[in-house]
Amino acid sequence: MKTRPIGLFGIMLGMISLIFVGIGYLLLDTQVGLHLTGQFAQQWSSGRLKISGLQGCLLGPLQIKALNYRDYDTELSISSAQFNWNWRYLLQGRFFISSLSIDKFRISRKESEADTAIKGEVQQLQLPWFLKHIQLHSINIKQGSIDYGANSLRVNGSLDRQWRFNWRLTIPQLNKLVSKGKGQLIVEGKIAGARSAPEFYLLLPKTDFIWQDWKFKQIHGELRIKDKKWFCNLLATQFQKAAFAIYPIQMHFSGSLRPFSLRGTLSHFKLSRLTETDGIKQANAIDMPTSEITAELGTAGLKAKFTTSQTSVMQQLSAAIQLPHYRLRMWRNRRQAIKGNIQLTLKNINYLANLLPYVKNSQGFLDARINLAGSVFSPTVDLTLNLKKGSTQIPALGLFLKKINLAFHTDKNLLQGTGQLNSGQGSLTFRSQTRLKQANFPSVIDVKANDLEISHTKEYKITASPVLRIQGNSRHLEVTGFILFPKAEVTLDEGRENLAELSPDIIFLDQKKKMISLPFTYKNNVRVRLGDNVMFSYQGLHTKITGALTIDQTTNHPTLATGELMLTDGTYKYYGQSLQLQARSFLLFAHSTINHPSVDISAGRSVWVFPEVDEKTNTPNAEFGSADFISSVLQTSQFQATRAIVGVRLQGYLENPQITLYADPPDAINSQLNKLSYLITGYPSSQLSAGSLKILLNAATNLGGKRSGFIQLIDNARKQLGIDQLDIGINPIFNPNTNSIQQNTSVIIGKNLSPRLSVSYSLGLLDPISILQINYLLTRHFSLQSTNSNFSNGIDLLYKVETR
Repeated sequence: MKTRPIGLFGIMLGMISLIFVGIGYLLLDTQVGLHLTGQFAQQWSSGRLKISGLQGCLLGPLQIKALNYRDYDTELSISSAQFNWNWRYLLQGRFFISSLSIDKFRISRKESEADTAIKGEVQQLQLPWFLKHIQLHSINIKQGSIDYGANSLRVNGSLDRQWRFNWRLTIPQLNKLVSKGKGQLIVEGKIAGARSAPEFYLLLPKTDFIWQDWKFKQIHGELRIKDKKWFCNLLATQFQKAAFAIYPIQMHFSGSLRPFSLRGTLSHFKLSRLTETDGIKQANAIDMPTSEITAELGTAGLKAKFTTSQTSVMQQLSAAIQLPHYRLRMWRNRRQAIKGNIQLTLKNINYLANLLPYVKNSQGFLDARINLAGSVFSPTVDLTLNLKKGSTQIPALGLFLKKINLAFHTDKNLLQGTGQLNSGQGSLTFRSQTRLKQANFPSVIDVKANDLEISHTKEYKITASPVLRIQGNSRHLEVTGFILFPKAEVTLDEGRENLAELSPDIIFLDQKKKMISLPFTYKNNVRVRLGDNVMFSYQGLHTKITGALTIDQTTNHPTLATGELMLTDGTYKYYGQSLQLQARSFLLFAHSTINHPSVDISAGRSVWVFPEVDEKTNTPNAEFGSADFISSVLQTSQFQATRAIVGVRLQGYLENPQITLYADPPDAINSQLNKLSYLITGYPSSQLSAGSLKILLNAATNLGGKRSGFIQLIDNARKQLGIDQLDIGINPIFNPNTNSIQQNTSVIIGKNLSPRLSVSYSLGLLDPISILQINYLLTRHFSLQSTNSNFSNGIDLLYKVETR
């Protein structure tokens, strides 16, 4: 056997290997190598790294007095750490740490937009891949914290043969991690027990927070896991969502982890519906009995059951579900089969009345059963629901519904329903169909009723006979058909008569209208006809209404109406007078908004009319404002009386009609003032006292709309003369001829010349007495008044005392 001499290349390769081994030994197993590695890491680190107090070697053990690292969003600080590891385990793909001791460490990371939670979801945090290959034999942390924005995790404890760890998680702003969450969340816990069989304790101190639309008040929870067994207690003062609240919640559960099982109790609680009436919030609650909950996961899949205790009212409430061959990692499997059933039996439905605050004294027997089969994402539903011998009262409508019988059942994923009820002397029946397999559950409901009482209150007594078809789904609704109102009595604002309307120039600010938002769109077309016995009373108007309308409703559009309503056989009370409604009084809807019809309503009374006469010329009807008016206006007529109709007419639109006076025949009464006088008193204005003239003036003012000739005359006179007062009143005057004070009905004209000086002039209607008064305000309490009349002149010093 021959040996070949080692060549130069072999010698060089050996020397290079020795050099690398030497360098490796120098770097890995000497303190000099540790310092060189530390300096290299500080120089070439992507962030700013500072290490001090390095002792030992890279192969361990090593000590660090202080380490600080910072980059653009992360900061790490460690003080007084000791580390030892076994490099041989790297050959097995593991990073084995035999001991790790840290006196204090802190990891802080800033929040960024990229770290925010996906809308509606909780952000999922994933551990770095290398942490899965780390194996710890012994660890001791005296104080540690991990901060993510304002959120923090505090840890301390040790692990050798026993677990001795404590931690506390604080999330001061839940919406930073959960987009629909609000409030603060604090969770704390500990890990104890043997290394191979740790025990976990989790505690949720009393805290309040909001998730989506749910408000959780004073939640307190405990979770303990020991020897593959788990125990959980959850207490809460209240869960609340919109109009519903559940309180208090007490749940106690226990079970095993492998195989998974659960057995627990949901203690008695109240289910409440929150309502608001006239700004006052009310809570109506029903008592839910104690319930038992069980669940287990085995070779046959997942089985769960929920059963409530029987009470005097609730005979049974139970639910069971089974997912054959279910596995945790297969929960999204669309082929996953399902079997389940739900059953509810109530001896008296009055138990549920508090959840429906608008009904009272409900009676009836309810039995409902639901069976589920098929797959989880496309189950077959078999439903049966029966309500028998039902009755209820609706106080807001004054109704008593009786003989209520409802029945629903499924037939090949088609939900069919029938029902009937009585109200007043009438009855209602309906049939419905809903397709459960189709999107949004398209449905058809046919409703038919005869003389059904739909309201019986002081204001509304209404009977209806509808024939309607309702078609729609969970997103859209359409109603078509016909409604006959054979009988109705509507009485509104009966005590308010002859009210003066506010000027259309007046605008109310900060008026908040309550908008009702519906979860679906709608398009309705219904024809309405009023029968021969529909009575309507409103602000002095008492009439019978007949006619027909077609009502059109569309989402986000005003309700439109087309048709005509006639007012017949009615009266209208106006300042104590009962006026007969004239023929062809109507409300016309020309495909206009239902609250904006055009109106033409006339009401009048029969009166005897006597022409007015001028004593000097013996001619009738001296005009208002003429030179001879004052002396002739109150004279008795010498001409023959005639019969005439005088009345009031409303024309235009209902919200702001023009009100005018009329006479039939038209030339029977020429003056608007006399038309109003005959209408209210039955006499001409020339025969009225000053007090009656004041009433007449007030009535003329309240005509509204287009002003009467008399009021228009006064307004024009005020504008043209630039005066502040033009009125009819009573002026007391001392008459030296009779040695007494007499009341003189006069036309009064006044003008404010300055804030302190005013002048008024009155001209008597009964007696031709003129009075001129000048008033000058000296101080707050003293004023001078000069009076000049046909009888005398004088000046007075007036003193005014104000009292509170």
